[in-house]
Amino acid sequence: MSVKPLSRILRSLSIEWYVIFLPSLAALVFMTLATDSAGWKALNDYHFMRVVKHIFFENPILGNALLYPVFYLVARWLIVRLPVGAKKHMKSSELLESFTATWSALGFLRVLYWTLIFFVFCYSVTLAIGVLFHTFDHAQIAFWSERLMQLDNTLFGFYPPYLIQSLGWVPILSTCIIMSYVGTPLLLGAIFIVLLFSNIPLLRRFFIVTAFAFLLAFPLWYLVPALTPNEMYRHNIFELPIPEDVREVMSQHPSAPLALKHMAGVEAIWIDPEKKTTAVSTMPSMHMVWGMEIALFGYLWSRRRYAIVWVTYMVGNTLGTMLLLQHYAVDLIVGAFVALCSFGFAALCMRLERWYFRDHFALLPTLELFTRDARAVTSFTSRLFKRR
Repeated sequence: MSVKPLSRILRSLSIEWYVIFLPSLAALVFMTLATDSAGWKALNDYHFMRVVKHIFFENPILGNALLYPVFYLVARWLIVRLPVGAKKHMKSSELLESFTATWSALGFLRVLYWTLIFFVFCYSVTLAIGVLFHTFDHAQIAFWSERLMQLDNTLFGFYPPYLIQSLGWVPILSTCIIMSYVGTPLLLGAIFIVLLFSNIPLLRRFFIVTAFAFLLAFPLWYLVPALTPNEMYRHNIFELPIPEDVREVMSQHPSAPLALKHMAGVEAIWIDPEKKTTAVSTMPSMHMVWGMEIALFGYLWSRRRYAIVWVTYMVGNTLGTMLLLQHYAVDLIVGAFVALCSFGFAALCMRLERWYFRDHFALLPTLELFTRDARAVTSFTSRLFKRR
């Protein structure tokens, strides 16, 4: 292959190929070579048979939310493609051609391109977390957990996760704070879907921010493998002696019943009943990163309106991470720094793409198909209500 065709191909690949797909693929290859067959089976069994099953299939809220895009696409097909209105006089062959025109063989390959990037990224992150959770012994984890707890006390003069337990006894406030935390994964998926059907440039930046945040978080998780205050101290999964000052502050600031109920739900996901793995992805806090993502991209999607709503959510999510004892305060500070770095990196990537990218394969219009279909469904629904 000559230099010119090769250069044409390289310039035709979107920025996601270079900053998400290739690093994720390299990570998958490395983990495959570094892990024996028994270890590989253990990783898959842990994540795909326990964690993923619990999150996606045993959680009715999130599980049902995953069906919404499917319902939407079915509605799109029924409304946009079936012979209604002006299309009722079209021949069946014309209708078929109309439906398949945008999903030709080349169109299918373009969709596969984006799907491959997304799948490889998700799979590599899942397995990398599996490796992380199998890597460290209890002594290392206990050491860093205690250091983070004491670092909180040194920085603030008290233990923020326990002092904030008093908010759990305020009925309405505690519910809002806890729902902000618990609803973050659902809101993250909702933002992704909304941007997919309404604003492709923001969607791509959102995806890059998420990917880069994980890229920054993994080295820190390996350097500082620690458990949450809930697992390390309240649940005490290692059955170690708890320092006297921590025991005293725990007794002075007990958790409210509603907080305890939701802590139990989180424990079902992250505490391995067989004690083969330990969830050491505490510092930095990805919940902080996701909260800032939701607030920023929600604000930008709503055309810089409802800032008070997005800021209120982010504050609630931040407080919720500590109210449910899922993070130390220092985790949130580092998580905010990771989020800010990710936002800057995404902006830099989009600027770099404008410099080199030549869309010879029409990759970006593939994503725009979703936006176009959303407009068609919205227009049809609007006309329906106007007739009434």
